[in-house]
Amino acid sequence: MARSGFEGAGASDPTGDGGGRDGWKDVGSGVGRCTSTGNLERSRERVGELAWQARWFSGGFGRTFLGQDGERVEVIQFGFWNRGAGPDFVGASVSINGAPPCRGAVELDMHAADWERHGHAGNPDYREVCLHVFVHAPARGRFFTRTLENRRVPQVCLRGGAQEDGEKGEGESGWFGAEAPAWPGRCSVRFSGMSLERVEAVVVEAARRRFERKGREFSRMANGHGRREALYQLLAAGMGYAGNELPFTLLSQRLPVSALSGAPAGGEGALFGVAGFLSAPSFWECGPDAREKVQALWEGWWRVRGELEGVGLDRGLWRLAGRRPLNHPQRRLGALAAVVRHWRAVFGAWDRRDWRGLRERLLSLSDPFWERHCRLEGGELKRGARLLGRERVDALFANAFFPAAGDWEGWCRWGGGGMNERCRRALARMFPGRREVWGRMGR
Repeated sequence: MARSGFEGAGASDPTGDGGGRDGWKDVGSGVGRCTSTGNLERSRERVGELAWQARWFSGGFGRTFLGQDGERVEVIQFGFWNRGAGPDFVGASVSINGAPPCRGAVELDMHAADWERHGHAGNPDYREVCLHVFVHAPARGRFFTRTLENRRVPQVCLRGGAQEDGEKGEGESGWFGAEAPAWPGRCSVRFSGMSLERVEAVVVEAARRRFERKGREFSRMANGHGRREALYQLLAAGMGYAGNELPFTLLSQRLPVSALSGAPAGGEGALFGVAGFLSAPSFWECGPDAREKVQALWEGWWRVRGELEGVGLDRGLWRLAGRRPLNHPQRRLGALAAVVRHWRAVFGAWDRRDWRGLRERLLSLSDPFWERHCRLEGGELKRGARLLGRERVDALFANAFFPAAGDWEGWCRWGGGGMNERCRRALARMFPGRREVWGRMGR
């Protein structure tokens, strides 16, 4: 294939991405293949680092920062995920104190000293780094980032640094770690004596603030990558369900919709290949009814494998246990590919705020295989199921479509489709034993 549309994709101006890592930092560097406690801890840190990197690339921390030397650091372009050896992001553009932008690479580490620990200072691949971003600064003293030529690199600390825009707090954004159990929280004592009307007002206000926070998140993403890519990234994260938001987000950043929409079958083969779900034995492990599907995925993946193999995710990033069969990430990837195949209509309906038409479009998405299967290696379902059910579509409206459009009134009129598991858990913690509250909020 002479040119697939994936080459150079991912640049933040504003349509896409590419990706890749070097050495120990490879995306597939043993995550999920731990054989010792030390390996487990390193893999957990690696997943955490990926979450920070994904949020940085999305613009979730904003675009202007206060550097470690008090300078104003403005990210003009976030660049794109590096496909080979070297820094995390290449093709970025950064301005210091309003000076003309400097084009180069960006490296994001968990600790400032990782620059030296990982050998970047003496690595010629890091000569073009124009910004070193890290999560933790040294507890004592100061660490200075320098290149092979002893050039000093500007630094930004995401934790404890003064971010001038963007949300403060943890970079994982709910992507890593177990959810809180549903036992009564400390706030339940304060809420226990509230009237039903007061409880409803508190919950509605909390919902409104969450809605506005998601709207700001979309605005930052759109500022860095454009509205189409920002909406696509939100939808992809929504496909991830609990526990798989991070790998879906990484996929949407490394395989932008601008590249996928021009690929056969919505780039489904590329999605499965980069996700790590296509391996040499996969054809023989699946049943006879799935082999035609696997063959089609391989044909799509083979065309772009040489360009995209460096951005692949390790299967250990995916959480497969404890999921409802219909929510298996392979089936959700099939649904994402179906959305990509109809992306012009989906984005157009959202842009016009044609909520009813958009909902009907999503509910009508179909795929003959995924309507009858949950995963490639599994058997056929006894009864077919929609590619996207009503509950998932309503969740996408609540977490993506309405907040991205800033249409709070429209969402209130819409009413949603009931509570999901997270809402039920929150109510159980805030209002234990108050069934009248659960009934009122579930309407």
